[in-house]
Amino acid sequence: MKALTNTHRAVRFTLDNLFNNEESGADPEATKALVIITDGAPSDLDSNNVIQRCEELNIARLVIGVGSLVKLEKLEKFASEPKENNVFMINNYAGLNGLLDKLQNKVYDIEGNKCKKKKKRRVSHVTVITVLGEL
Repeated sequence: MKALTNTHRAVRFTLDNLFNNEESGADPEATKALVIITDGAPSDLDSNNVIQRCEELNIARLVIGVGSLVKLEKLEKFASEPKENNVFMINNYAGLNGLLDKLQNKVYDIEGNKCKKKKKRRVSHVTVITVLGEL
């Protein structure tokens, strides 16, 4: 049996239950970033327009593909523009160690750019979701 990778569903859950949900500790005015880590290609459809919802809510999206089964072109649609700067490929989960500083700097850059526009400082709300398929 082939494993399912419900990436769109995981993003929808995050949008519906975490971002802007003050009960989960979210600050509705904070800069938001979503880090998607997956080792499989999405097996579900974007029937709830989660990518468009992320765009409308100005949620920055960084995507990490893990392993050789993941195809870059399948992940790019989840990433914010410029896509080539927001999609990363690693060979295995141990590769996450090398990405930590890079991701942290990206989140700081996202927050810094938005704070310059708004003239106020907010702490970023970063949510990391891991969508497992087959590795």
